[in-house]
Amino acid sequence: MLFQGQEFGSSSPFYYFADHQGEIADIVRQGRRSFISQFPNLRDEELIRQLADPCARTTFEKVKLDWAEWERNAALVLLHRDLLNLRQTNKAFSRQACARDGQMDGNILSSSAFLLRFFAGKPSDERILLINFGNDLVIDSLPDPLFAPPESHQWHLSWSSEDAAYGGSGRRPCDFRKRWVLNGDIALVLAPLKLQNRQNASAMPIEDWQAGILRAGDPGT
Repeated sequence: MLFQGQEFGSSSPFYYFADHQGEIADIVRQGRRSFISQFPNLRDEELIRQLADPCARTTFEKVKLDWAEWERNAALVLLHRDLLNLRQTNKAFSRQACARDGQMDGNILSSSAFLLRFFAGKPSDERILLINFGNDLVIDSLPDPLFAPPESHQWHLSWSSEDAAYGGSGRRPCDFRKRWVLNGDIALVLAPLKLQNRQNASAMPIEDWQAGILRAGDPGT
């Protein structure tokens, strides 16, 4: 959901307004006061006296959008355009996945960061959304099953809210198999990339590898 002008960072306030006069205008004003009184912090009489009159012409004029800001804030417009495109064209997001149906799951990384895993029938359609509302988060290891890439794939950065095109600090390269940093105030989308060259990967079956570890830890061997 976007409020009017949010997609280009409008500086216009979002006041409630109505085109009424006389007795109806008084009823609307009283209705607004009664409505906001449900919020404890908005019951302050001084604050109520400073609220914009919903039926005043000046209130309507203040909320009108300044479309020149669309051009001035072109980077923010591009950010919202790309987000809407992701929502429409990416299967992981366009189907509006539901946790109850097993289509997505999530976990907490810290007090300010979390991840959401979007599952799909095809590994190439799966996605991970990483959000960090706090400071930079250094990740030495992330032993979370939700972060495990699909078989024969590895995560790569698909989209970043810090893209330079959005006026951000740039897309920080990350090798998610090693130590990496989840920047603060950022959103990342990870997509699976199929591993083409696996010559360096061990051909040893996982059962033999595990058995070898057990033997190595046995004092009698």
